[in-house]
Amino acid sequence: MSIVDLKKYIGLLLLLLCSIFSKAQQRPNVILIYSDDQGAIDLNCYGSKDLETPHIDKLARSGVMFTQFYASPVCSPSRASLLTGMTPQRAGFFYWNGPNKHDLFRNGVEVYYPGQYFPDLMVQEASTYMAQAKKDPFFMYFAINMPHYPYQGDPKWLEYYNAKGVPYPRNLYAAFMSTLDDKIGQLLDKVSELGLMENTINLFQSDNGYSTEERAHFGGGNAGIYRGAKACLFEGGIRVPSMISWPGQIPANQVRDQFAVNTDWMPTLAQLCNVPLDDNKLDGKSLVHVIKNQTASSPHEEGYCWAFGKDMWAARNGKWKLLGNPVDKSNKGELTKDDALFLVDLESDPGEMKNISKLYPEKVEELNKQYQQWLSHNKNK
Repeated sequence: MSIVDLKKYIGLLLLLLCSIFSKAQQRPNVILIYSDDQGAIDLNCYGSKDLETPHIDKLARSGVMFTQFYASPVCSPSRASLLTGMTPQRAGFFYWNGPNKHDLFRNGVEVYYPGQYFPDLMVQEASTYMAQAKKDPFFMYFAINMPHYPYQGDPKWLEYYNAKGVPYPRNLYAAFMSTLDDKIGQLLDKVSELGLMENTINLFQSDNGYSTEERAHFGGGNAGIYRGAKACLFEGGIRVPSMISWPGQIPANQVRDQFAVNTDWMPTLAQLCNVPLDDNKLDGKSLVHVIKNQTASSPHEEGYCWAFGKDMWAARNGKWKLLGNPVDKSNKGELTKDDALFLVDLESDPGEMKNISKLYPEKVEELNKQYQQWLSHNKNK
């Protein structure tokens, strides 16, 4: 090799190293997809046998899927926790109380799109934003309002599920879920088209369990064996589908059974993006060690608590869960005055059908104390 050739070789090598170093230093993009009122098992990858959800299932296979992931029992507190890394009580948000009003803005200016399909608008806006922002790392919160009522599935999916004989109201909900899956597929296709997939963290989660409200045709979603639905602290109200993917950077086609909560996403994403945070101000804990190591311990080994409404609450520690003044929107079983304190062993009774509080009074006392301490901590912040 001549001196000239050697200089050219060294020059090319330096350019290559600079390129690699630059890419390594660049923070990833983050797309946080938050579905609305989705049942705990309402994806093929979570066990559904009657839904078509190929795009979200593909996302799950490309990364890590959680089986014990929790949120708040209704929309607004769940989203407040997600975006602040704090419990709803500390984030200063409880249940939204209306009234209904038009609420669509772009950069602070109210906009109207009469007659247009809102999910399509979301994909269009997101695509435009990514195309404009692709030169710099971006964060996008894609909070799509599906499968929240009103159920407005694509006609092709309504026809598909009706032809399969799926009963009402599951047919309406299923069509809306598959329409949601289509929209997420379109979003992720745009990420790939723009050449951003390799440097983008894609995260998907539901905000709470499926709705049994009148406007949701009193149901349609599915929590499988789990008791409860939206507005409940039984598992069907707070255990939600959740997954994270970052090609080449975190494991693919992995399942994690460790306990985790939506407050954990802020410190997790901050760590993955190398963004400093004051973790002492947060209730969430980073899940990076769990994402990267199947045998790692949950960051919530000390337990976790929820409170909802005036007097509904729950305390969880390991396999034990104590519910105070529980409500069952799924109507899977009768609750009496003797169930004001409802203790379950989630390992032997994941469906929470048997109250064993009288058999384990010491566990009732222990978890009650845990909740009282948690409540005091949240009031004092």
